[in-house]
Parts: sequence; C-alpha cells; structure tokens
Amino acid sequence: MVSYTSNLKKLFFHPKQFFNSVEKDKDYSSIMFFYVKIIIISSIVGIISSSVILGIQNTLTVLGVIGLITNAAVSIGLSFLVPFILAGIIHLGVMVFRGKQRFYNTYKPMTYSLAIVAIYSIISTVISTILSIINPVNNLSTTDPLLILQNPNVIAVMAVSFTILTISLIHSLIVQVIGISKFQKISKLRAFLAIVLVMIILAIIVILIMGFIISQIIALPAVA
Repeated sequence: MVSYTSNLKKLFFHPKQFFNSVEKDKDYSSIMFFYVKIIIISSIVGIISSSVILGIQNTLTVLGVIGLITNAAVSIGLSFLVPFILAGIIHLGVMVFRGKQRFYNTYKPMTYSLAIVAIYSIISTVISTILSIINPVNNLSTTDPLLILQNPNVIAVMAVSFTILTISLIHSLIVQVIGISKFQKISKLRAFLAIVLVMIILAIIVILIMGFIISQIIALPAVA
C-alpha cells in the first residue's frame, strides 16, 4: 500500500519520473489494476459521501444505499473497459501523427492519466461533501430543477465541482502528452495534436448525432 501511494504521488506530481520508472513494464494487468484500485477507492468515498448527504437531508433509505452500491459496482466494472476504449480512440490520432509504436504504448499513458482524473474526483467529492454539511440544501421546498439551481448552496457545490473537473482534465492532458510523447517516440506537439484532434472530431460527431436525434423528436407529430 505504501508503494502504491508513493507511485500515485509520483504520477500526480512528477509524471516524467513516474513514466521513467514504468518504462520497462509490459503487462496490461498491472496498469489496469493500478487504475482500478483508485476507482474502487473513489467509489467507496462516493458511497460514504452520498450516504452522509442523504442522512443530513433525512432521505437515506435502504433502497437508496443499495442504489449507491449498485452504481459503484457499475463504475468499477466500467473501469476495466473504459481505458481500452479511450486508448483505442486516441491511438487513431497517434497513427495520424506518425506514431509507429504498438497500441500498448498508447494504452499505458492513457490509463495512468485516468488515475489522475480519479484522484481529482475523490478530492471533489470530499470538498463537495464538506460544503454540503456546512451549508445543507435540505431546506429546499421545491423539486423544480430551475428553482433548485438558484439556491446559492447548490451553485457553490457545482462551481467547486466544475473547477476541479476542469483542473483534472488539464492535468490529465499534460500527463497524456508526456506519456504518449515518450512511449510513442513522437514530439510533445504531435502528441498533443493527436489527443486534441481526435477529441474534437469525436465531440463534433456526438453533437451531430444528438442534434439529429433531437430534430427527429421535435419533428414527430403530436399525439392527440
């Protein structure tokens, strides 16, 4: 556990040193479980956090706890799959920018970078929970989302969560660029472009698909 914590700290604060230390690793499972372990920790923190908040709001039930545990189990299950999907997408960009190393050399930095996001997620959950305890929102008298979003306590939690999410994505991107540049043997600029270009194209495709779906829904004749 001490070694794992030390490696997380090195990845978080000194990614170049961390990638040098894992340069000779050739095993998918060791990388995967490095990420899965932090997701398990994040899921446990999430269950505790949500339970505390629901308890403060007097809405904690057995079914609610079961739902939290189920969601955590799904998140942990997806953590085995998501790195392969994300690395596969980014590897397309790597090949466009003449990265000639195998898929593993993209999977490694991408999976480790996801651990960065998971760490920030834990930080965000803890801070949001503290804010919710200090300024609880259980005095809301409406279930209208628009009115709920006007509550200053809700806005404060959302602002903190959004800020931490933005920082985590930037930090993760930096780690990805360092890792892909090293393991794919391309410049940091090409590594950056490989990641960002693919993400932009993917975002455009998602927006177009969502736009098409929404337009089709709007075009449906009203039911009398």
